[in-house]
Amino acid sequence: MKREIRQAFFIFCTVITLLTIYYYWMGGAINVEEIKRETRVNAQEFHDFHADRYPEWTLETMDSNENVAIALVYIVKDRKNEADYRIAINSARCYAEVHQYGFIYVDYSANKTLQELCPQSDFFFTRHCLMNEVLQTAPYEFFVFLDADIGVINPRRRVQDFLPAESSVNVMFYNRFYNDEIMAGSYIVRKSKQAENFLQLWVDYYEKTKLFPFSGTDNGAIQSVVLEFFAPELSPYREVCEKTWRTGRGFAELFRYEACAQYLISLIPKKEFAQRGFVLYQKGEGWSRDGWVSGTWWCERDLFFHGWKKAKLGGEWQLPFTSESLFDDKCSANEFDRWIYSTGFKVPCLQLDLRLHPYFLEKRSAYYKALKELFDEKLFPVKAYEKYGMP
Repeated sequence: MKREIRQAFFIFCTVITLLTIYYYWMGGAINVEEIKRETRVNAQEFHDFHADRYPEWTLETMDSNENVAIALVYIVKDRKNEADYRIAINSARCYAEVHQYGFIYVDYSANKTLQELCPQSDFFFTRHCLMNEVLQTAPYEFFVFLDADIGVINPRRRVQDFLPAESSVNVMFYNRFYNDEIMAGSYIVRKSKQAENFLQLWVDYYEKTKLFPFSGTDNGAIQSVVLEFFAPELSPYREVCEKTWRTGRGFAELFRYEACAQYLISLIPKKEFAQRGFVLYQKGEGWSRDGWVSGTWWCERDLFFHGWKKAKLGGEWQLPFTSESLFDDKCSANEFDRWIYSTGFKVPCLQLDLRLHPYFLEKRSAYYKALKELFDEKLFPVKAYEKYGMP
């Protein structure tokens, strides 16, 4: 048995090596998309690297050089842990200066007016209340909300690369690699009444969830907020998902609820969501991702990395730069050479995908396991199976 396992592992390593050699030999001419397509478990199902559930439509984004007013927004409770987020926030400030974006830093503890406007005792929800205030008052068209531990790994990618050309889209999120959550710690909103109403609904979920035994705070709530706001016709089925959420006492129940909600989200065509004002980027497609999942490896399609806390440096993530202080001073327009990298972290995107794919498959397996439990228990009414093709 051990001999068979060793032989299988040898064959796997040989294939990966040959693919990598071929990639370099062809000078990058290999069709990466074809390789990724061939390695998928099922390209027609939800949650793949590039979801093809509705392949007849893809989001058209702005030109990378289009002149549009963009601001990066950081909102912190106070400055007590400022040193823990120094690398992340300073790299983003420098990035904003390089591309001449706005940079908004809100210290909640220093502003009595904001404390009165947003009095929620759970600061995770307070942040989105504050973001709504920023959205309504700051003179920008698009706002990129960022957790304090999100920094810039690749300054040559621009925010415009992820902004929709369609004027109907006002709210943009992405799915995390770590689990089946919609990422609550970073999103893009366009100055619009729709975005204001969406954020307010999210904030209102604080009152709805504060008595839950284990709500996951804003991370848990965002799935239901998206469904309630952008897919109200699925409310009866959303409420089925929420039964697990309301009574759950740990991550197992929370992740089960999130998988259930993600399945419902997958039933609405992406084009239809965009027409309603919403875009959800799939795993690996968004402007940011959990950098520690790839061991801080990055490739040219990356922009932001999540998880840059000084307290976890050297453990959960590695410093990809030659110094922690590269971004401490003010940056100038087009000063891309401020990002001085240590060797061994930038890799071809194909190599990065090959590293991420096993992790993705592990999470995908957990997703289907959670769905199977829900469907085996016949929690959805029969008409749901008939109308939406539930398995």
